[in-house]
Formats: sequence, structure tokens, C-alpha cells
Amino acid sequence: EISRCDWSSDVCSSDLNVEFENPAQNEYSARMDVYLDDTGELVGSTRMVAPGSYLEDLALAADLAPGTYRATAKVGVYSGATQVNTMSAALELRIEGWD
Repeated sequence: EISRCDWSSDVCSSDLNVEFENPAQNEYSARMDVYLDDTGELVGSTRMVAPGSYLEDLALAADLAPGTYRATAKVGVYSGATQVNTMSAALELRIEGWD
């Protein structure tokens, strides 16, 4: 998961490559939220992803300076508007500025 800045700045705000797929055989929709481990800050969320759909990028909702961040992706599984399950996975976010 690498985000790159396309301007000269100490802070970057961009899309995060997540490659989030909800398999067609799944009967539930899903949504991913990404939180920084050290602060608990929500740094990005996907839209609801229907079965058989794929989402490549997630827009970062927070400005992050270039560096490496430990984060957690929390995936909520939904039947209609009702959350029926949740799962999480550890992530390492690498935010890079242009050299």
C-alpha cells in the first residue's frame, strides 16, 4: 500500500492502493475502514462494495507525512444496512514523497 505525493510538500494526501475485492459468491456487501494503530485515527474508508465488485483505491481522509505507519483495516460485512460480521487485518502504510 503506497501513496505518492505529486507536489513538493511535507504532507501528502492521496489515494491508497487497497485492491479490495468482494467475491461474486459472497452474499453480503462489505466496507473497509483503515485506522492508524498509534492514534486510532480513521484515515480512510471505502464505499460499500457489492458481491462481485472490486475497488482498487481508497481515498485517504487524513493528511499523512511521508513515512511508514502501522494500521488496521476493519472490514464490515453487511446484509442490507445491517452489519452482520466484522474482521480486521494488520497493514503497513508507506507514504512516499517524490524524490
